[in-house]
Amino acid sequence: MRIGGIKQWIGANSTNDQLPLLLFIHGGPGFSSRSYSKSFMKEVRRHYIVAQWDQRGAGITEAWSPDAEISLDILMKDTEEVVTYLLKKFKKDKLLLVGFSWGNILGLNYATKHPENLHAYISVSGLTNGAVSEEGNLLWLKEQVAKKPNGMANQEVDKIQLPFNTWTDLYYMRKWSAYYSGVKNAEHTFPKQLFQDWADLWMPIFLKAEEINHSSTITELKCPYFSFLSRLDHVANYEEGESFFNGLKTPDKQLIWFDKSTHEIPTDEPEKFSSELIKIKDFLFN
Repeated sequence: MRIGGIKQWIGANSTNDQLPLLLFIHGGPGFSSRSYSKSFMKEVRRHYIVAQWDQRGAGITEAWSPDAEISLDILMKDTEEVVTYLLKKFKKDKLLLVGFSWGNILGLNYATKHPENLHAYISVSGLTNGAVSEEGNLLWLKEQVAKKPNGMANQEVDKIQLPFNTWTDLYYMRKWSAYYSGVKNAEHTFPKQLFQDWADLWMPIFLKAEEINHSSTITELKCPYFSFLSRLDHVANYEEGESFFNGLKTPDKQLIWFDKSTHEIPTDEPEKFSSELIKIKDFLFN
């Protein structure tokens, strides 16, 4: 499928074309959801037509269109084209839009502009105010290092500068936040080489997204809003996510907590994640 003038991958399937349509916008930026979505999508597909999209620079789309121009504005325009394409393909007036982590930047932007096309918007570990979130994360991280000293953590956490100056600042933040959140083998989960390879393309776009403050720019959403948060999330700081939720005016809104998850709600608690998506369908359509 050609989106934004380039060939992009969109996968959508279900057991029944009469079911509601759901689009899952993956995080990253630059990381497809195809590899991890199997843990939660099987049950969801019994209740929705589930669509996934590899954004430009990610997954199959990157393989098909490796030289594609990438910017935050282009990705936002791509999101609009993808939704339009899916609504037309499945002959639907509306869909449910799910934005995970970075995907919340794209999803919430769309929901603000085109609420008439959405049954609801669902934010999962969503980034809402990057600067405030990172400040809260770093404060928490320094408190953890003080409580449980680690020689390497002391050295690397002390080097972190906000706003992030280099990819190593981001790497140290994510690695040690995962470690002190209880993630086993955090250095393997967040390999240094992955961050270095990722940074050449994505760091400027990520930093631009970090400047966005949805708490001040979005105070009302004209479609139902659901927020999935975890108090163990020290990537998209949960306190900032809760503050955004509390200040948002919508026709209907619900905050759902995931007590056993870190930032990675869909894979940390796949059964609960699936169950909550199904409950939303029952709430909206029954």
